[in-house]
Amino acid sequence: MQKYGHLRPGTYEITSLRYDERDDLFYGGNSNNVSTHTPADFFLSNEERASINALLNEAGINVLDADQLLEYAVKAIVGREHVKFEFTCVLSNALSAIIKWGECHGLSRDDLSYLQWPDIVRSLTEPIMDDVDRHYLILAENGRGEMASAGAFKLAHIISNVRDIYVATVNRSVPNFVGMGSATGRIVFLDANTSTSTNIKNHVVCIENADPGFDWIFTKGPQA
Repeated sequence: MQKYGHLRPGTYEITSLRYDERDDLFYGGNSNNVSTHTPADFFLSNEERASINALLNEAGINVLDADQLLEYAVKAIVGREHVKFEFTCVLSNALSAIIKWGECHGLSRDDLSYLQWPDIVRSLTEPIMDDVDRHYLILAENGRGEMASAGAFKLAHIISNVRDIYVATVNRSVPNFVGMGSATGRIVFLDANTSTSTNIKNHVVCIENADPGFDWIFTKGPQA
């Protein structure tokens, strides 16, 4: 908890509880579900190395070869994930500070999720003439209305010109991180507020994104 307690499903979601705020995190957990398999070391075959080098040459990338490319990828991916981990710690602590501030003014996590940060900061230089609690509750309610209105619009995934606003083209979604295996089982949908005591053993888990904070899934024995 000292190292990973700051993680929360939905990194930017203030209504989502952190690991160290959840009493149910390890409820019903089974360490036997955690894989102890150690994958074999990865090596390029001579044919694979030659093929990658040919592609690099074809693309006009002559500053590195196949081995150097993979060495760079390893360092880049590890570095990226480390920076993300450190960043989420700072961000999560900031959200926790805002939550404590909100509690002092009678604001729930849901209320806070509809406030704009500039509106909070502005109070440092522009005194609030109304009752503070009432002031922010009104802003939160206005935010709810704006979100409801925004939800009525269906926009394209990529907006490149005005036409994309009037005629929304929704691209067909395609799965990623596809493996070679297959699995069958009952579907269970999880989101940031799903209790970790939810039974997902031998189930196929569906989540909108796999942000840090959903790692507890792997202690529950899902099929996929």
